[in-house]
Amino acid sequence: MLITNYQCSLRCRDCGNFIPYVPGHFKRFYRVEQIKLDIDALSKVMNVNKLQLQGGESLLHPNLDQIIAVVAKSAIASYIELTTNATLLMDDKVLKACRDFSVEVRISDYGAPKQKVSELVAQCSAAQIPYSIYEMAAGNNFWYSLAGLTKERNSDNGEVTTVFKSCPYRSCWTVVDGFFTKCSRAPMGHLVGLHEFFPQDSVYIRTSSEELKSHLVSFLAPFFMECCRYCNGARGTKIPAGVQLK
Repeated sequence: MLITNYQCSLRCRDCGNFIPYVPGHFKRFYRVEQIKLDIDALSKVMNVNKLQLQGGESLLHPNLDQIIAVVAKSAIASYIELTTNATLLMDDKVLKACRDFSVEVRISDYGAPKQKVSELVAQCSAAQIPYSIYEMAAGNNFWYSLAGLTKERNSDNGEVTTVFKSCPYRSCWTVVDGFFTKCSRAPMGHLVGLHEFFPQDSVYIRTSSEELKSHLVSFLAPFFMECCRYCNGARGTKIPAGVQLK
């Protein structure tokens, strides 16, 4: 996953990335130039099957078309997916970038009043852009209660190991603002005051290729991160997806 921005057009109460609770000065749009440097650095030492563009809401980024081009030209991924919460339509620049670089659009349908699922589908169909609908409005899909802002630290290594091994997000490797980590939730906990910043929970990308590769090899060993002590993973209760704060 590549985080393009932490702005969002919805306010999901149980957002796994804590977006509604992040202080305003952290809700930034990441610069295309810096994203390019980070992705190009990673592409020299690794390759992934799929890279997913994510926010916040990625369609809010004013230079999303340029980010798509950067990722595609880096050849870091065999396949690129753009996620959207379906509250916005794609502008002509994004439509062209998706078509030119064979990007698939994943539309999350929460059944929220603001959503424009059918309009987005029509856009994709007209532009011959592949798409999928992540259907959650009918209650067939759900989120896990990963934990709130006041979860206490779990000091039992055995329990945390079990949480990590059963977590569906442990392989959602995430790139954000110069850091590479194991899930999109990992870089967020300290921003909302859930826990301190754990340097060992990520790899700093902006270093030499040799050092970056060595650090990634060690980091991607199948062990939990410190932030996992503050998360329930798939052991949390199942909850309705996309419930909006008022």
